[in-house]
Amino acid sequence: YGAKAGIMFGPEAAGLSNDHVALADIIVTYPVNRAFSSLNLAQAVGVFCHAWGARGEGRVDDFEGVEAPAKREDLIRMLDHLEDELHASGFFHPQSKTQLMSQNIRNAFTRAQWTEQEVRTFRGAIKALARGRGRALEKKARK
Repeated sequence: YGAKAGIMFGPEAAGLSNDHVALADIIVTYPVNRAFSSLNLAQAVGVFCHAWGARGEGRVDDFEGVEAPAKREDLIRMLDHLEDELHASGFFHPQSKTQLMSQNIRNAFTRAQWTEQEVRTFRGAIKALARGRGRALEKKARK
């Protein structure tokens, strides 16, 4: 997973991969004629740029009292941490469904548009749960 934020357009033949879609905060589709629902990449970019420019809205950080979203790299590190702990706890079962389950988790968290404070708080929660699991294992080993 890349940590750069921005706009992604998929290749004309296949669109975006599931891994790329999992990183998306928002998925934009165009209301096109179903009989001819294909746009080439240049057309799709042109339509998007026109619509984006016509919005006339400012950025989130232009508005007082609105906290900017967390940096993409911080969110990805949190998701990596969560997945590591889920692996350690045996959550991903059966093994053949690990990629799909991981992708579903990433989709849900990525689209939530977390703030930096929310990411820090959740990482603390993951650490606390992992420590608790470690204490339970130590207790079991002593018996």
